[in-house]
Amino acid sequence: MKRFIALILLAGALLPTLSGCSWLESIFYHDPVRLDFGSNDAVETPDADREPLYDVNGDRISDAPLTNIELRARSLSAATQLTAERIEGGTLYAGNLIRLARVLKRCEAAFVAEETAPYFSSEDSAPKQTPRDPNVDYSPVTVGFCGSGAMAGEGVEYMKDAYPFAIRRWFADAYGSDNFNFLFRGVSGSDSRYGAHDVGRNLINDGADIVFVDYSVADMKNPEAKETFEVIIRRLLTAERPIAVVILCTMDASCASDYANELEIARAYGCPVISLRHAVAKELSEGRFFFSSMTDDGFGLGLNGHAFFGELVANFLENVRRQLDKINTDADIPVPAVGLTHCRYMNGWLFTNYKRPVSFGSFARYGLHYDVFDRAGWECTVPGGAPLVYEVEAQYITLMYWRVVDRTGGRMEVYVDGEHAATLECDFIDGGEDCAGYATVCVGDEYAPHTIEIYMSSEKNKGSTGERVCLLAIMTA
Repeated sequence: MKRFIALILLAGALLPTLSGCSWLESIFYHDPVRLDFGSNDAVETPDADREPLYDVNGDRISDAPLTNIELRARSLSAATQLTAERIEGGTLYAGNLIRLARVLKRCEAAFVAEETAPYFSSEDSAPKQTPRDPNVDYSPVTVGFCGSGAMAGEGVEYMKDAYPFAIRRWFADAYGSDNFNFLFRGVSGSDSRYGAHDVGRNLINDGADIVFVDYSVADMKNPEAKETFEVIIRRLLTAERPIAVVILCTMDASCASDYANELEIARAYGCPVISLRHAVAKELSEGRFFFSSMTDDGFGLGLNGHAFFGELVANFLENVRRQLDKINTDADIPVPAVGLTHCRYMNGWLFTNYKRPVSFGSFARYGLHYDVFDRAGWECTVPGGAPLVYEVEAQYITLMYWRVVDRTGGRMEVYVDGEHAATLECDFIDGGEDCAGYATVCVGDEYAPHTIEIYMSSEKNKGSTGERVCLLAIMTA
């Protein structure tokens, strides 16, 4: 038996050396550092946008203990390691911690147990089993992720090195359990228009307990960003079983993001905001930080950027976990009776080729492998062929289509109730990579039945072969 135990210990000592292929394997937490979440003059937002942590009685939580995670991964340069300054600046808005604390308290009650001696064989006495508390929910906690770009793993070769997996690792490390369900719903190139229509199908219906949301970069080009982002937050918080929400803001190569709109919504709904830009705001203003230290391709977050942001979010979660006893989770959390925007897509829905059309026309199911749209779209290679026809009931109709940079993309003509509604250009001549495009083709006065006809046009962009078009999804509300 002693030899057996010795072999087990030796194997445990060798495993890190043999398996160290990912920075995630080296995450560990040290003693907390004192941070006060004070104002940051380097940020162009007013001081009111930076708030300290408060409990439900309005009392400030003094000396909030945050962990200072040491990044030991060899892939990370010293320039991207966390510092107390960066951790402090990264929490742009602490929000109302009650929803998040409820989830973490459930994790504490269900998963954190006293350590027992190793049990190897019948020669040893079996560990004493602690009876389960009938008042504790021991079912798996479901953690969801929705967003685009970095949330979908852009910038790293393996998804395990993307920042959502650092958050996943924190849950496992903090609670010593794998009793979690993780819903990775990030879609490259999508913005919050997609999320507003799909959050019900892919997160609420799948039982998410907490959702991390990041459309901060993609929404800079979304003309409806404020409205569609609010719809995501409002739908999550008004679900039959309210869901905790943490808003994440990454940034593009110019260190910009749509944080201003998201912060306004966060303050209205009490959701925490963790911002990469604000973590390095002072260094940016002093010329001590450059985006090149976080990217591999000059455009989006690379391995260093993902690692840094993942640890930034993990620090915030660890901070809240260490002060759960100060947060009264029995208090009510009101949701604003009226939204900041029209919230037109509150009952939005998204469907792909799983919904049978009235007529397939010259379209066929598409074999595209694109995040959650795995073989889920419609493709046509017959210019001037018969249309794809759908009948839907809706007030608002938005189409999501595939745009390609290899100059093979053609055009789709869209008709709603016999009237020409839009021309969808699938040749992404000015794009850096293939991605989704969006077009709102119907804004009605009321909820009513509509007929959608989609043709592949005989016309095409100059220089494009125009040999294919692809419809990814139809979004209705």
